Amino acid sequence: MKGWLALLKKELRLTRSVVWTGIVLMIVIYLFNHVFVSQTGLDQTRLGPAAGLLFLHIFYLPVYMLISLQAETRHMHLWLHHPGSGWMLMGTKLLSGILAFVLSLAVTLVLTGITLYPDIAQNRSELLSFFPLIVTSILHLAGYGVYLAVWFVFLWTVYQILKSRIGKWSWLAIAALLLISFRLLHLIREAAWYRQVTQWGMIQLDLAKWLDAFFPGQVPGTNPVINLYAGEYAFYVLLSVVLFWVSGWMLDRKVEV
Repeated sequence: MKGWLALLKKELRLTRSVVWTGIVLMIVIYLFNHVFVSQTGLDQTRLGPAAGLLFLHIFYLPVYMLISLQAETRHMHLWLHHPGSGWMLMGTKLLSGILAFVLSLAVTLVLTGITLYPDIAQNRSELLSFFPLIVTSILHLAGYGVYLAVWFVFLWTVYQILKSRIGKWSWLAIAALLLISFRLLHLIREAAWYRQVTQWGMIQLDLAKWLDAFFPGQVPGTNPVINLYAGEYAFYVLLSVVLFWVSGWMLDRKVEV
């Protein structure tokens, strides 16, 4: 346990400058937008930075893992000779990335709340009806970010293996692997057995109800309802666990310095 905590502290120190640089950059963007709105009176642009930065958080964890793992390549022999397993090494980085993601997302939400405070105060009762949608969106943002990060870890580990064997052709092999993986996932999702296995635990998101609360009388007649299935979430969680397990196994046994 002490070894794992020491590894986590080392990881947090390794990436803290990048994390804080990102947070300072977000604050600067919000301040610039505030000055822009104050000078031009274009209130409709206030939501622009919030929407853009929230969307970009989907890629926060993959980019974090890229920066963190690339930092390790400078002294790969020391990292790989750590007594911890490959799963511990990768898991520590992923956990550190999740902590950084939570901090960055929290700062983004606070800055968004400050920016939109006049609207929030005026439409508080209406906005409360959006709370389930907001929570659902944040959970999907985090989940998709973790899923992409696990895929990146897998591809990075494969690249490290191939680099010592086929050299400059490694990038081409990774691109081919990525395309094959996407095609295989598409075929799986289109298969009848996939729908039979995953379409259970249906969760309905009634967008019409939330949109009507904020835009009364302006919602079109067709009720936009999104059907989500717990089975599909289970599938992607299982896939992420398998990819992460394989990455840790390869890091222990196949990656060479």
